[in-house]
Amino acid sequence: MLERGSDTLIMTGTKDTQPDDETNITLRLQATCVDNRDGSSTVFASAAREVSKLQKVGHSITAGVSVATISVPSGTDRVMRVQKRETIQDPTFYQGFYTLVRNFAREEKKRN
Repeated sequence: MLERGSDTLIMTGTKDTQPDDETNITLRLQATCVDNRDGSSTVFASAAREVSKLQKVGHSITAGVSVATISVPSGTDRVMRVQKRETIQDPTFYQGFYTLVRNFAREEKKRN
């Protein structure tokens, strides 16, 4: 779902999916609508995909005095870490988006 940003001409949205227990995929879309001042508008869009996975992170405890310091493992935690971040370049993705924009514009025009 797109949400209006602070500037009403720029809209951003995110969609999160979790294909398995250890992976999260976030899709971010930004669309900018520019008034052509002739009754038409131009829409620019860009999207990015981010894949995060759970990873184990080790912790250690450090004790000592100035020259003699000892570190020992104290356990692990599982945290989400970004594995890949990429701009979506698939023309089919953008064609689908622009088809939706055209359909919404037609419906809006019918109402007015």
